[in-house]
Amino acid sequence: MRTQNQKSPTTDASLNADLVMRPRRTKLSYTPVESVRRALAILRLVNELGVVEVRQISSITGMHKATIVRMLETLMAEGYVMRDECFGGGYCVTSEVKALSLGFSGRPRLIEAAREQLIELTRQVKWPVSIASLDADKVIVDFSTSPLSHWSYPFAVIGETMDITASALGR
Repeated sequence: MRTQNQKSPTTDASLNADLVMRPRRTKLSYTPVESVRRALAILRLVNELGVVEVRQISSITGMHKATIVRMLETLMAEGYVMRDECFGGGYCVTSEVKALSLGFSGRPRLIEAAREQLIELTRQVKWPVSIASLDADKVIVDFSTSPLSHWSYPFAVIGETMDITASALGR
């Protein structure tokens, strides 16, 4: 039985690939720890689906049910997941998952998407590139490649505000 705000399980193959094998965002010095990747995939899935059963996780991810149970119980021991007997004995996330985002600075997705290309551009043209957000009559520097450029004058650092009319970045 599904409540109105429960999400229906997705069995799309692209979700399976996305859950199990996330793309690398940076160059790695070590091979990823597969058990950590699987646990994070399970946590993302439980978070996405609301209340989910082991068999659903298994059918979506292709992981063995015993592995899923061990991962879920580890996540329960750490306080991120709990059993939800009200909706058929599935699992759901707890409020502890919010603690995982406490260190996140709120950096825009644009920076996450463009970071590597901006660094490469600075390496090629030797000129610094910055991304800023508008705040009334000021701009706030969100990202800059100035530390990588020899031509960069030590100017605003990330988080610093600059007058919109008195800086090239603002203009």
